[in-house]
Amino acid sequence: MRAPTPKVYIRGANQVYQPHLTTVQHPVRILVLFCGTGSVEQQFQRQFDGCEVVTVDILPKWQATCTEDILHGNYRLYPRHHFDVIWASPPCKEYSKAKPRGVPDLELADRRVKRTRQIIEYYDPAYYFIENPAGDALRGLHTRSVMKGLPDPRPVSYCRYGTPYMKPTHIWTNALLPIPLLQCTQATPCPARVVLGKHENTAQEGVSASRTRGMGSAQAVYAIPRTLLHHLFCGLKLGKRMSEESAAAVMGLIATLTAQTDEIPMQEQDTGV
Repeated sequence: MRAPTPKVYIRGANQVYQPHLTTVQHPVRILVLFCGTGSVEQQFQRQFDGCEVVTVDILPKWQATCTEDILHGNYRLYPRHHFDVIWASPPCKEYSKAKPRGVPDLELADRRVKRTRQIIEYYDPAYYFIENPAGDALRGLHTRSVMKGLPDPRPVSYCRYGTPYMKPTHIWTNALLPIPLLQCTQATPCPARVVLGKHENTAQEGVSASRTRGMGSAQAVYAIPRTLLHHLFCGLKLGKRMSEESAAAVMGLIATLTAQTDEIPMQEQDTGV
């Protein structure tokens, strides 16, 4: 991990400062590992005005602050407690029941997660999040010994936050959530399952056994829903946040998503993703 070029932040009309050269309280800082499409840091910037973002990804196309494999290089370039929040979305392919071919390289996948945990332990942020699809019941990340010692994962369904596919997901975090994460179940279905009896799409390629169309490439389902991220970040006790009006609007949307299925009789539903 290479240290990025220092950024300049504005506080007030004419006050300019550089966090690494001043004793003024630093802006909220987040480190995003395996940043991909950038959905996490984009939402974090919406909620925390003037925050400092460092991103890491192995693929140049994502234009991360640091383009490299986290298994290589020195991750201790910043002092302990430099980051207030760390988010990690380790590659899920090896843990997935949707892996198209070949034998899963679980050893490599576990090494990435182990390094992720080492980074979290070193920086000891106020809050951390590790996100991964629920995965295969026999080899999903939640079954791996590398996750021992963490709180139980919080299950969530992306479809409850507006996506046309279910994508059951696990999130490990030490953050307290004002409202439990939403799941698509027989008792609490998403709007599509209420109206159509199934999801509009699956998070996989191709067509499912129930003739539900897939989303195509894996990249099409990389992004994490904005309302889900707001749900996760809204209770963090950090710095300057988004306006009360904007926060209330998004929380109102989450409340609507929670309540709307209670008003519509359910049809027979599928159990696919």
